[in-house]
Amino acid sequence: MVLLLSSQSLWADVRASLSRTTIQEGDTVTLNILASGDSDAAEPDLDVLRDSFDILGTGSSHQTSIVNGHISSSRQWQVELMPKQQGEISV
Repeated sequence: MVLLLSSQSLWADVRASLSRTTIQEGDTVTLNILASGDSDAAEPDLDVLRDSFDILGTGSSHQTSIVNGHISSSRQWQVELMPKQQGEISV
């Protein structure tokens, strides 16, 4: 699963996962993208998904913590997707 973020080089770790791997016709799936590091991230470029999916909505959250003087940050995006066709689709 590959999704390019425009500021990926600023992040220590970028992970993406789906809420489920199999869905029925008319169902949706949530793509979760988690970027962790010490900087703010730009919004992910979702254009690569538009050929195969309708993007029904997006949300994001940001978390920063300081432990023993060490600052760590993470940002998570949730993207609600509905496939445009039946069959196997790679994300």
